[in-house]
Amino acid sequence: KRMQIKITGFILLGVILMSCITSAAYTPANAQETLRIAAVVNEGAISAYDLLARIRLIVTMSRLPKTKETINRLKGDTLRVLIDENLKLQEAETRGFNTTQEEIEAAIALIEQRNKMSPGQLPSILNSSGIDIETLLQQIRSSILWPKVVMSKYASTVDVSDAEVDSAVAKAEAAQELPVFLISEIIIPLENVAQHQEAEKQVQRLINNIQQGADFAALARSFSQSPSSKNGGDAGWIRQDQLPNEIISVISGMRPGQISQPIRLETSIALIHLRDYKANSRKQMESPTLNLSQVHLALPADAPENTVATYMESVRKNTTGTNDCESFLKSAAKISSPISGSLGDIQQSKLPAHLLKAVGTLKAGIPSAPIRTNDGVIVLMVCKRTIPEATSNDIDRDRIYAQIFDSRMSIYARQYIRDLRRTAFIDIRQ
Repeated sequence: KRMQIKITGFILLGVILMSCITSAAYTPANAQETLRIAAVVNEGAISAYDLLARIRLIVTMSRLPKTKETINRLKGDTLRVLIDENLKLQEAETRGFNTTQEEIEAAIALIEQRNKMSPGQLPSILNSSGIDIETLLQQIRSSILWPKVVMSKYASTVDVSDAEVDSAVAKAEAAQELPVFLISEIIIPLENVAQHQEAEKQVQRLINNIQQGADFAALARSFSQSPSSKNGGDAGWIRQDQLPNEIISVISGMRPGQISQPIRLETSIALIHLRDYKANSRKQMESPTLNLSQVHLALPADAPENTVATYMESVRKNTTGTNDCESFLKSAAKISSPISGSLGDIQQSKLPAHLLKAVGTLKAGIPSAPIRTNDGVIVLMVCKRTIPEATSNDIDRDRIYAQIFDSRMSIYARQYIRDLRRTAFIDIRQ
């Protein structure tokens, strides 16, 4: 069973899927330009056409501006990605690995499914957008073959003992009071100290792209060297003790939705998107959702106190005795302002403190006490309170085993491609 987890888990780490394929118009390059060689990788070559085709795909899926400036800015980083893909495909061929038609079709079908396309629609969309499907197929082949190659070389050397799993389970149980962060990541590895500046510049270019409206997940799929790249950089919920101190020191001061500056780690540069945060990872009840209605009487902020008191008494009298939202709004229709009515569904935890105090424990169908606001007086009624089931944080031994195994295989994978780069003949002519 565990060997099955090993193989399934790590192969999934390598599958890179596109998230958004849209139409785009580009100015076609002349024949001389497209036939020019951008880089030689051992006995293979990457043409300027190959490079431009991949950039077109990245631009469309990332929603970047379709300009020459964008294309030029992406050339260097994209060429490095293509060089690595060529090295992986060459190594797969040397070791006798091939993709099957079924694997390719399954990958394309999954892309279509995630993009809500009908079966078989993706190739025609790429063709109509002027994007050669071969650039997508190369990426798919590389993502399928590379985990197989790494598994064949290193799987037998990775041994995760029961004692290690026991220790990880105990640690997870003891750490449930620690904060947890929902993050997405882009990881650019460092082969040596001298590469630090260039890697940081690359991450800064990605930040600039995001600031121009690029999709974080799409950039992660194209450029991140982390196993999470297959999921658009989505690393899921991670406990504080599972993150490097360098990352914790940065994201602890961030708000959900923010993206970090480049973070220097021991062997990489990280870019983190903090999507959410929880004080701890224990099994907990999510905040109830309230369906609210309000009766509102307009009143200036500087109204005299006696006028405020008169308005509050009026709205109280007109809502007292109602026992559902329909009668609540109907009884107050003659005195209320146009903004009275349903407020829709609102998560209780997102209500301002003064409103939460008024309705937090209020039973459905009971009018609240009148509330003074900046622009009037209101009475609220909870039409419906929906309490979700508690989220489960059960600790799964098999999942922890797979996480440990996948983590070690990822280290071997980074080492493997680094060794291939060092021994390869690579001539960049771009």
